[in-house]
Amino acid sequence: GSLFIGVRTHVDTTYNSRVYRYDGTAFNLDFSTAGTPNQSGIEDLVIHDGLLYAAQAMSNGAVYQRNSEGNWVPLGGNLTNQESVRSLASYNGDLYRGTGYSQGKVQRWTGTSWEQLVNVPVQFGINANAVWSMAASTDALFAGPVGVGSSTCIPVFDGVNWSAGQSYPGNFVRLKAIGNQVWAGISNGKVYWNNGTWQEYTAL
Repeated sequence: GSLFIGVRTHVDTTYNSRVYRYDGTAFNLDFSTAGTPNQSGIEDLVIHDGLLYAAQAMSNGAVYQRNSEGNWVPLGGNLTNQESVRSLASYNGDLYRGTGYSQGKVQRWTGTSWEQLVNVPVQFGINANAVWSMAASTDALFAGPVGVGSSTCIPVFDGVNWSAGQSYPGNFVRLKAIGNQVWAGISNGKVYWNNGTWQEYTAL
């Protein structure tokens, strides 16, 4: 296996979204595409069906698929209306992306196009301008929103339906799957883990 990192680079007035691959000695450029000022570059990476995918978190961003060394292609074209790709996840045999600018959404790749599954602020009545992170267990896909507000929730998808999931104080959440365990870092400084239900992790 290899280690990859996604970054944004800025030299004078030139911005790029890039992925570097570590060869055991140094990080070497594997992918680069034009970026934009004041926005993130490659914000997430995920392996799905043996291939690596990158989330380009810039205005009218895209998902890129790595076919071989230095060979990356956009998957389904670019977003519009200044939307960016903020997160990726592989769940139940499908590839998902979390997007955002004014409204956080989750979309699923059908093999030919991106199918929208949920508009988070519309469905759950929270301020969520992006789906900032996603994480999957065997049983569910969790979406981590970010937005201005005093409280929010962690929407959960069981493969058929979405539900509000855990409510918490704060305006953003970062999710991470470690093995089959999903963890959440909340903007109030607390950490939660999910074992069928969310529980606060107090061993810090």
